[in-house]
Amino acid sequence: MALKGFVVGMLKNVLLEMMDVFSPRVLAQGDEYFAQGFVLNVRLSDGLLKGRVRSADNTLEDIYIDLKSWPKMPARCSCQKQYNCAHAVAALQFLHHKSFESTPTFKPVGSEAKPMPPIVPKTALKADDLSWYSTLKKQKNDFFSYQIGMIVDGQEIDIVPLVQDFLSHEHAWLSLADDHLISLPLSNHQVVTLPLKRIKPLLQILLLQDKPQATKPLLLNRYQLLFIPEIEQAAKAIALKWQGESTWRKIFGQLKPLKKVRLPVYLQTLLRTYQQEGLDWLGFLRANGLGGILADDMGLGKTLQTLSHLVVEKKAGRLQLPSLIITPVSLLKSWFNEAQAHTPDLKLGIYYGPKRKLEALKECDVILSSYGTVGRDIKMLIPHKWYYVILDEAQMIKNHRAKITLAVHQLTAELRLCLSGTPIENHLGELWSLFHFLMPGLLGSIKQFRKNVIAPMAKNESSEFSAWLIKKIEPFVLRRTKAHVATELPPKTEIIQHISLEGRQRDLYEVIRAGMQQKVTQSIKQQGMHQSRFILLSALLRLRQVCCHPHLIPALKTHLPAYPSAKLKMLMTLLQNLIKEKRRVLVFSQFTSMLKLIEQELHAHQYSFVTLTGQTKKRQDVIETFQQNDVSIFLLSLKAGGVGLNLTQADTVIHFDPWWNPAAVMQATDRVHRLGQQNPIFVYKLIATGTIEEKMLHMQTQKQDLSEKILNARHQLPTLTSSDIDAFFAPIPE
Repeated sequence: MALKGFVVGMLKNVLLEMMDVFSPRVLAQGDEYFAQGFVLNVRLSDGLLKGRVRSADNTLEDIYIDLKSWPKMPARCSCQKQYNCAHAVAALQFLHHKSFESTPTFKPVGSEAKPMPPIVPKTALKADDLSWYSTLKKQKNDFFSYQIGMIVDGQEIDIVPLVQDFLSHEHAWLSLADDHLISLPLSNHQVVTLPLKRIKPLLQILLLQDKPQATKPLLLNRYQLLFIPEIEQAAKAIALKWQGESTWRKIFGQLKPLKKVRLPVYLQTLLRTYQQEGLDWLGFLRANGLGGILADDMGLGKTLQTLSHLVVEKKAGRLQLPSLIITPVSLLKSWFNEAQAHTPDLKLGIYYGPKRKLEALKECDVILSSYGTVGRDIKMLIPHKWYYVILDEAQMIKNHRAKITLAVHQLTAELRLCLSGTPIENHLGELWSLFHFLMPGLLGSIKQFRKNVIAPMAKNESSEFSAWLIKKIEPFVLRRTKAHVATELPPKTEIIQHISLEGRQRDLYEVIRAGMQQKVTQSIKQQGMHQSRFILLSALLRLRQVCCHPHLIPALKTHLPAYPSAKLKMLMTLLQNLIKEKRRVLVFSQFTSMLKLIEQELHAHQYSFVTLTGQTKKRQDVIETFQQNDVSIFLLSLKAGGVGLNLTQADTVIHFDPWWNPAAVMQATDRVHRLGQQNPIFVYKLIATGTIEEKMLHMQTQKQDLSEKILNARHQLPTLTSSDIDAFFAPIPE
């Protein structure tokens, strides 16, 4: 091949710079392509090199190199790498050997004469014949530099950069068999051969890195140290020489085992077997300094298990700092009540409302607060240190860019815990967000997680990497469904689901409450309690309607804008979860107009359902449609569906709104909880916090006779006092 003088000069300069531009891995692979005759043709015209090279998988790749502007303008290739790849090296080596009969000597401008870089045969070493070493060194901000490698001729060679280089070029490595032999180029023209499976865990860790740099040590955060044992076991580095941070290596190299936790004698509740197992699991996480997600189905006692764990920690003397539990506003009271009933030894305080003061709660073991409060007060909360930060309904931080997510990340705690029956509502990115709060960095960056986990699963593509990663987080997620623990559940479990009225719905409630309170008070003053009974019942009815949905108020409905209903929103969330669990649900309401509003939402969500009210014709057809498993949701008015029906195909009852007479509510529940029922029954009562509904619930338990007095037209209500009236019309607490 005859070359003009200036072209020869360009080619010589290109060949000299190859060692600086191409990595050892690319050079070795390019040499191998050339040696095996994979270069099919090369043409050089006016400084532009065009070539065609066959890959190891027999695909043909086209090469383009402008020798006049290389390496500023990289060599281009049709392969996946696209630029400065092994195919380009093979083409240049081919041109070199066709252009010069022997190894020439040349003198670039301003340089001494240097020989052309010859192709030197590689010496193949076997990994089993070499000694291995690993190094772990503490860096800043909970990061560690990690190396694992081989000792060749007394020299330590870190294989992490070599494996990173392999990863950057072998895009299809996931499709290769575990026994597929690969070659990693070492120094001094040596290569080491080993099966892919021996570096696969290291490859998978490198996939978690956002911008890995092959020339620098691999940086792992403290939680990613959990992966080191698998890396070293897969490499079969039995005689591994450990260096550096042995303390951290021991902590994460061998986790403390799960042990049975002994319950304190002052725990007021006997835990079921699965709840004891949950307590043991929480103890395992604490002993190893790790976070986790308690993801039991709704109604299985996540709150009780968490409170029991905190009691154990207090008994052991580890609760030296207060723990912060963040929950939706509607659940603050539920947490407080649960603690009072089951773990009275815990000192609880609530940090919420316009008069909140953190200093007043400094003696508390546990502080309850809402997501909104924490978001607003985050600057004040940042300086405080907590033993635990616990997120209830942790799906609230599913968006990793949301303000509340960024806020809770700034809280300082020894341990973190998430509670959620639905940790994944839409996609796996939500799970990443929860783990980024619990153990930052464990799952790598969100960019790499999307690329290597979310994207393949969205395309229904099987991904060995995503399966490996999900398996890695299994120890840190505990989920039991109702079906899994059915044998341990009681025949009937009742759950009070508190809901907070917010925004315009809350404002409307307060306006009607204040107006009705004035009207009722004035009537009682002028006519007495008995004559004011119907005015009182009418006022209470209006408040109950606003709690369900503002559109239930006939006089205002046509003038109202599209008012939201917090209770309807909660119902749809609840139904979504129950349908996923394959539950069969009865929904009762006092108001047939409310059932129509629910029907509209069910249609919008494309849920199949049937409805039974006093206006329903062919009642038996409707009942049989539900009993024959054609639909999963049955809407019933309390009056029409509360008696005379046998609906044992259902296993869940939702009372959308309370009624004064608890016996009527119990009769409705008994449509499901009766002879012939084979499954545990769950009964949900939706209660608007701080409203007339909560007063009704209180009366049913504390003043059982009062509801009867309100309903009994002949009763003179001698015990209905002004304090009872004030309680009915008390404003919603801040």
